[in-house]
Amino acid sequence: MNIYACKLPSYQNWREVHYYSRYISQQRRERVQRFKKVGDAYRSFTSELLLRKILLDQFHLDDVTITTNKQGKPHLSLHSDIHFNLSHSGEWCVCIVGKEQIGIDIEYIDVIPESMIFSIISDEELEYADGLQHLFYEKWTVLESYLKMIGTGLHLPLKSIDTKLVDDQTYNVKHCEGRYPSGTSTCYTFKENYKLSVCTRGLDKNLQTCIYQYEFDKLT
Repeated sequence: MNIYACKLPSYQNWREVHYYSRYISQQRRERVQRFKKVGDAYRSFTSELLLRKILLDQFHLDDVTITTNKQGKPHLSLHSDIHFNLSHSGEWCVCIVGKEQIGIDIEYIDVIPESMIFSIISDEELEYADGLQHLFYEKWTVLESYLKMIGTGLHLPLKSIDTKLVDDQTYNVKHCEGRYPSGTSTCYTFKENYKLSVCTRGLDKNLQTCIYQYEFDKLT
């Protein structure tokens, strides 16, 4: 399974946002127009441009229709056999496309939000201060990639999800009450300052992935 990444340009302006908006869906365009910060607008439209580029290059699909389900998860309305998921953080946008339910999440390794630490890290893990920051973002992306795979997003409480480390940076993830399918989430350290996790349905610790980078100016 392949992960695709695109680094945002260092120079960003609203004129370019308007220019690139012609290549994205109306729903995404309306969302981009609501952003106050130009960086947020770039992350949003670049994510969809990256997806469209992958669909064209890998699946020979042009002019696809992207809609969202009741939970807000985007999907291809005319190609139900193709699944995808998008994420962005900092200066990177990432995308994964496949033939089964998948989720992806990327987070810049920053200061740990105090309001979230006890939802992510167990009491036992808190005893080990060394590497706590990396562990927090590893588990955060693992959890969020699972929630995005099952299609609920953060509407589902994080405490209702159980994670079990089964291999180096690979977790079995499941809903504590069994109301959603289980998954396997593998976490990677990306470009030193990011954590990136990919979740697939089922329990398979042998998931193999490769990361490919697209240049921003080659997306259109």
